[in-house]
Amino acid sequence: MVSDGWDRGSPRKLDEVMQLVRQRVRTIFWLNPLMSADNFQPTCQGMSISLPYLDHLLPFHNLETLKEVCRAVESYEQRSERLGSP
Repeated sequence: MVSDGWDRGSPRKLDEVMQLVRQRVRTIFWLNPLMSADNFQPTCQGMSISLPYLDHLLPFHNLETLKEVCRAVESYEQRSERLGSP
C-alpha cells in the first residue's frame, strides 16, 4: 500500500478493510512518503489504525527509497521460498 495515512474516511471502515486485507495476503508493505521527515511519527488516525496490521512500514519518497522497497520485497520473497511458503 502507498499512503501517507491521513485517511479522511470512517475509522471503523478503515479497520474493517485492514482486517480483510490482513486475512487475504501473506504480508503487508505500507509505503509512506511522509517518512522522509526527520520528525515523522505514525500517529495520525489512519496510521494508528493500520499499524497493527502491517508487516513492514517503509519510506517511499525518492528513487533510493524505491530501491529499498524493492530490496525488502525481494528479501521477503527469498525467505518465503526458503521456508516453502506459497
